Amino acid sequence: MNQRAKKALDQLGELPGMSSVKDQVEQMTQFARISKLREQSGLKAEAHSNHMVFTGNPGTGKTTAARLIGQAFAALGLLKSNTNNPPFVEVHHSDVESEFVGLAEKNMKQKFQDASGGVLFIDEA
Repeated sequence: MNQRAKKALDQLGELPGMSSVKDQVEQMTQFARISKLREQSGLKAEAHSNHMVFTGNPGTGKTTAARLIGQAFAALGLLKSNTNNPPFVEVHHSDVESEFVGLAEKNMKQKFQDASGGVLFIDEA
């Protein structure tokens, strides 16, 4: 594991609580490592998803955790980005709502494009 990934995962580990998130991230990183080893050995590797849902009260660290996980996943090569700093796009309802028909959908599509290869964090979904 490289230093950037280790630093992000260590910071995630220092956040209070969120044991289920930390366990899930550990499982996801180990699954990805095993998949890579299987591919290198010429064996079939199963596809996996990095999608996650964070629930909890405001101020509990969901956004911070998502940022750290995104940093770790980028450093581990789990995101489809060609840069060292893949995008982290945070979306709030005010970012996409519109009084005009069809504009909210267009705004949301733009957010998806902005986050391509990185992390799309939809806050207060």
